[in-house]
Amino acid sequence: MILEHLRNRLTAMGTSMDDDDLIAHIASNLPEEYSELVTSLEADLESLNIRRLKERIRAYYMRKISSKSKIEKEEEYSVALMHTFKGR
Repeated sequence: MILEHLRNRLTAMGTSMDDDDLIAHIASNLPEEYSELVTSLEADLESLNIRRLKERIRAYYMRKISSKSKIEKEEEYSVALMHTFKGR
């Protein structure tokens, strides 16, 4: 994954980042719409690891997109199509 790759690059440059630092960095840089998740993550910092963090972010994202209305999904699809076929 990208995060592990970035951590490996930091290590190669002589800087290390432990799991706690990486978790804190990820949580503090999530978009605003994830603030509810961040609050929940902050309560679990003692037991949180990278694998569990990824799972919780993915689950939150899946709940978020599954709760969108049909109209919102259709609008996103239309915008994506317009960008894909722009100028053709």
